[in-house]
Amino acid sequence: MKKDFGKLGGIVLDGIGYAPRTGDFSTSLNRINFIIWDQDLRSLSSKVTQAIDRFGADKVGVYLVAFDELVPIFIEAQEQPVLSMVKWYGSGTTALNNRVVKNVEAIFEAKTDFINPIFGVDNNSYKFKVVDDQIQEMIGRVPRSYAEVAYDAFWVAALTENVTAETKDINSLRKTFLQIANSYTGITGNTSLDEAGYRKYGDYDFWAVRASDVTDNDHSIFEWKKIGVFKSDANTIPPISKKLHS
Repeated sequence: MKKDFGKLGGIVLDGIGYAPRTGDFSTSLNRINFIIWDQDLRSLSSKVTQAIDRFGADKVGVYLVAFDELVPIFIEAQEQPVLSMVKWYGSGTTALNNRVVKNVEAIFEAKTDFINPIFGVDNNSYKFKVVDDQIQEMIGRVPRSYAEVAYDAFWVAALTENVTAETKDINSLRKTFLQIANSYTGITGNTSLDEAGYRKYGDYDFWAVRASDVTDNDHSIFEWKKIGVFKSDANTIPPISKKLHS
């Protein structure tokens, strides 16, 4: 990310690393349990202040790579006013995280325009809807797109196993796997892979936390809203730097 952002003329400053804390980061936890993030966020606040002085608040953003611990991080971040002055960005690990919008203090995420990209899937097909409905029934919520991606990955692996029988030759397995992946169309679309083994084609949805028009006991209710879509051309995929610029 740092390399490609630099190609676009951006500057990535040294960030703040942290040792992931374990535990259940539910919204019912008392604020005192989040004090462990205080020092990390004070350090981040200092770095953001310096960046604002150098570039201006409208030119500075915070890129957060996290999992469920983003909830207490955001709650504590409200204690550092400068962190609310810039935009925050997440990734596929935080997009559509249900605990974020369940948090009654999610106003920080809404105020900082917390935008997250995630692999986009075509949810209009009949096959997709059948699988998606079954997953929802099992887990009790709308799944993120990785659930359907995993479904297609399993099928590619299963078809490879069927074709190669019980061979243990890794070269044969790899060749067959690539042939099937490059010719298979699953519920998430074309599964062709590039030279690095990543999916060659794919769209991306961008989600942000927004306040709902509905309130609950005078508290705001927040929700994930899709604010943009990046559409790739399956025939002419541009270089990564151009994709990011688009």
